[in-house]
Amino acid sequence: MQDINSIALEVIKNLQSQNIQANPKNYTKEFCKVNSTNEDCEFFTTSLLELSQAELENIKNEDISTIYDLVKVLLKRPSNSELSKQTSDVGTIIRSMDNQIKEAIISHVNASKNIKNIKTNIQNSDTNQDIQKVKNELLNATSSLESEITDVNKKLTLEQAQVEILEQKIKTLEESLDTYKKESTIDFLTTLLTRKAYEKEVEKFEEYFNRDNQDYAVVFFDLDKFKDVNDNYGHDCGDTVLKTFGLILNKLTRKTDVVARYGGEEFVALIHYAKEDDLIKYLKRVKDVVTKNKFTHKDLKLDITFSAGVDLRSKHKSYEDTIQQADILLYEAKYDGRNQIILGSGTVIK
Repeated sequence: MQDINSIALEVIKNLQSQNIQANPKNYTKEFCKVNSTNEDCEFFTTSLLELSQAELENIKNEDISTIYDLVKVLLKRPSNSELSKQTSDVGTIIRSMDNQIKEAIISHVNASKNIKNIKTNIQNSDTNQDIQKVKNELLNATSSLESEITDVNKKLTLEQAQVEILEQKIKTLEESLDTYKKESTIDFLTTLLTRKAYEKEVEKFEEYFNRDNQDYAVVFFDLDKFKDVNDNYGHDCGDTVLKTFGLILNKLTRKTDVVARYGGEEFVALIHYAKEDDLIKYLKRVKDVVTKNKFTHKDLKLDITFSAGVDLRSKHKSYEDTIQQADILLYEAKYDGRNQIILGSGTVIK
């Protein structure tokens, strides 16, 4: 038998003369050419006779020429069609899931070790009993590989369920966030803007005022003797009054204008106007609807009035000065008998 060292030297020389890189694959391929009697090379050649046509095509396409490469082909051999499907499914998911790649590598390493052990046993087998033993080992190796793949599938299924739970939580969170956003901008009782949302609208009105000289009025409303309503008829009745007044303001105020619940029984509106007469018409409509109709709560029918103070933005240096003056005019209206609207121009609506 030719000395292994002389064979190795011949292999290296052959690769160099052919200008082929002496990597493990190329070296093993050339080694089998030089020494075809080597047991690994013999096993490789013998194993080819056991492969299917599809596997042989795979070997040809991938240039598989060593026993080490052959293991990759054998690992792809399913024990049954279901295992084949599972392997395919796992393979697809593994490519996109880093943590599953690690588990797949472990599975392949274990299977590779089993196959190498089986190869050794096949070489050493010379009786029917040995063959049966190898057969049992092959069945166990196949079952082990199938079990490992099944475990991976279970984990993938569990992760998929967890992802679905996470997606549902995200959806619920988004819905809660939308609800929160709505609640932070819309007063739950009157369906008007909240004070916080109103102040955002003030910024827009100020921008139009400073950029386009678009004047607007600030109207401060306050329900008269609202405390008496709560004390005499209860807070549920008071809520009905607030809600009804809010609905009236919302219906009578144009969409281009803004109306909000400022706090408690106080309401505020920002009204664009072409001239003061248009503003007065709006204020009179609100007053007529409120004072000429009953506010109904269950069997109760109540007469409700309000007072208001109004001033124009153009008469002041800032919005803050404007609303402060509207507040002063509001309290003048209440102090002077309630159920009236006082404008900064001196006009009084009774």
